[in-house]
Amino acid sequence: MHDIEAFQNAPAFAREEATISATVQEVWDVLSDLEKWPEWNGSVSTMRVFGPVLPNTEFHWVAGGIKIKSRIEEVQAPNRIAWSGRTMGI
Repeated sequence: MHDIEAFQNAPAFAREEATISATVQEVWDVLSDLEKWPEWNGSVSTMRVFGPVLPNTEFHWVAGGIKIKSRIEEVQAPNRIAWSGRTMGI
Protein backbone atom coordinates (compact mmCIF):
# COMPACT_ATOMS: atom_id res chain seq x y z
CA MET A 1 0.00 0.00 0.00
CA HIS A 2 1.02 3.60 -0.42
CA ASP A 3 0.19 6.67 1.56
CA ILE A 4 -2.23 9.00 -0.13
CA GLU A 5 -1.33 12.64 0.26
CA ALA A 6 -4.45 14.69 0.89
CA PHE A 7 -4.80 17.77 -1.34
CA GLN A 8 -5.88 20.20 1.34
CA ASN A 9 -6.43 23.01 -1.20
CA ALA A 10 -8.99 20.96 -3.16
CA PRO A 11 -12.39 22.59 -3.79
CA ALA A 12 -13.76 20.33 -1.03
CA PHE A 13 -11.67 18.87 1.79
CA ALA A 14 -12.64 17.46 5.19
CA ARG A 15 -10.77 15.90 8.05
CA GLU A 16 -12.19 14.90 11.41
CA GLU A 17 -10.52 13.82 14.64
CA ALA A 18 -11.94 12.67 17.94
CA THR A 19 -10.62 11.17 21.15
CA ILE A 20 -12.70 8.25 22.35
CA SER A 21 -12.44 5.36 24.79
CA ALA A 22 -12.34 2.44 22.36
CA THR A 23 -9.81 0.04 20.92
CA VAL A 24 -8.49 0.52 17.40
CA GLN A 25 -10.38 -2.62 16.37
CA GLU A 26 -13.67 -1.30 17.79
CA VAL A 27 -13.26 1.96 15.86
CA TRP A 28 -12.34 0.05 12.69
CA ASP A 29 -15.42 -2.15 13.01
CA VAL A 30 -17.67 0.93 13.07
CA LEU A 31 -15.92 2.98 10.36
CA SER A 32 -15.39 0.11 7.94
CA ASP A 33 -19.06 -0.94 8.06
CA LEU A 34 -20.01 1.71 5.50
CA GLU A 35 -23.62 0.59 5.13
CA LYS A 36 -24.24 1.41 8.80
CA TRP A 37 -22.91 4.98 8.63
CA PRO A 38 -26.49 6.39 8.66
CA GLU A 39 -27.02 4.71 12.06
CA TRP A 40 -24.33 6.77 13.83
CA ASN A 41 -23.71 9.78 11.58
CA GLY A 42 -26.74 12.05 11.57
CA SER A 43 -25.69 13.84 8.37
CA VAL A 44 -25.57 10.58 6.35
CA SER A 45 -29.06 9.61 5.22
CA THR A 46 -28.31 7.05 2.49
CA MET A 47 -25.44 4.64 1.78
CA ARG A 48 -25.00 2.10 -1.04
CA VAL A 49 -21.77 0.09 -1.19
CA PHE A 50 -20.83 -1.79 -4.36
CA GLY A 51 -18.41 -4.38 -3.02
CA PRO A 52 -16.13 -5.20 -0.10
CA VAL A 53 -14.08 -2.66 1.85
CA LEU A 54 -11.13 -2.82 -0.54
CA PRO A 55 -9.41 -0.32 -2.85
CA ASN A 56 -11.48 0.62 -5.92
CA THR A 57 -14.82 -0.32 -4.34
CA GLU A 58 -17.34 2.42 -5.03
CA PHE A 59 -20.02 3.70 -2.70
CA HIS A 60 -22.75 6.28 -3.21
CA TRP A 61 -24.08 8.22 -0.28
CA VAL A 62 -26.08 11.26 0.71
CA ALA A 63 -24.64 13.50 3.43
CA GLY A 64 -26.24 16.76 4.44
CA GLY A 65 -28.66 16.34 1.55
CA ILE A 66 -25.80 16.19 -0.99
CA LYS A 67 -25.29 13.14 -3.22
CA ILE A 68 -21.68 11.91 -3.25
CA LYS A 69 -20.04 9.22 -5.39
CA SER A 70 -16.95 7.85 -3.66
CA ARG A 71 -14.28 5.23 -4.20
CA ILE A 72 -12.13 3.55 -1.57
CA GLU A 73 -8.51 4.43 -2.34
CA GLU A 74 -6.61 2.73 0.47
CA VAL A 75 -7.26 0.18 3.21
CA GLN A 76 -4.82 -0.71 5.96
CA ALA A 77 -7.00 -2.53 8.47
CA PRO A 78 -7.47 -1.71 11.26
CA ASN A 79 -5.61 1.59 11.08
CA ARG A 80 -6.50 3.45 7.92
CA ILE A 81 -9.22 3.79 5.32
CA ALA A 82 -9.04 6.53 2.71
CA TRP A 83 -11.55 7.41 0.01
CA SER A 84 -12.13 10.01 -2.65
CA GLY A 85 -15.43 11.41 -3.79
CA ARG A 86 -17.19 13.61 -6.33
CA THR A 87 -20.22 15.80 -5.84
CA MET A 88 -21.68 18.79 -7.61
CA GLY A 89 -18.80 18.75 -10.13
CA ILE A 90 -16.12 18.88 -7.40
